[in-house]
Amino acid sequence: MRNDWEFIIDSPSEASLSPDEKARVEATNAIAASLMLDALAQFRNRVHLGKELLKTFHSLFCDGIPNTTPGQYRTKPCTVSKNHVPPKAREIDRLIDEMFEYASRFEDHSYHVSAFLLWRIVWIHPFNDGNGRVARTFCYLSLCQSLDTHFGGRDGFASYFLQRTDEYYAALEAADRAWLDSDQDLQQPLNLHSLEMLIADALSSQLQS
Repeated sequence: MRNDWEFIIDSPSEASLSPDEKARVEATNAIAASLMLDALAQFRNRVHLGKELLKTFHSLFCDGIPNTTPGQYRTKPCTVSKNHVPPKAREIDRLIDEMFEYASRFEDHSYHVSAFLLWRIVWIHPFNDGNGRVARTFCYLSLCQSLDTHFGGRDGFASYFLQRTDEYYAALEAADRAWLDSDQDLQQPLNLHSLEMLIADALSSQLQS
């Protein structure tokens, strides 16, 4: 299975934080990102889902963490898993623009767009680290916006995927296959059924908690 939390990138220098210190920083950052997301969800109709917000959330998640260049796209190749090598760094900006164009084109399909954003951010892997966290955040904010509802936070939603990693990674891999089967054409909707169902279950789980 793929793992969007573990990958090889840029031959990074040795981290200056111990594992415990890094965990504390990440926990603090997650709180800051969650508070911002909660505020944005309340004013969802005024929020523009675009590359600047993408970078802002990455900055929040990765502030103070070595080798992450908060808010900046990666500049070198990386490997996510043996099954997926993300696009070259020079292609990231264009691919992010195309991602948001697709999301706008199919904006009436709430779960499909949220699934697409979740998968595509992980697939592009625009940052050195934190791609999964940013992807799940955009997935959730997209739902709040398209369903015109503030669900009252994201913690339960995000943790759902981390508690069901096998299903999560299988759904991402199914999306990878759908992309290849589509001849890599974003003019037509991709088959993201498995990921859409997982997102619907995650939202249902949060609403019941």
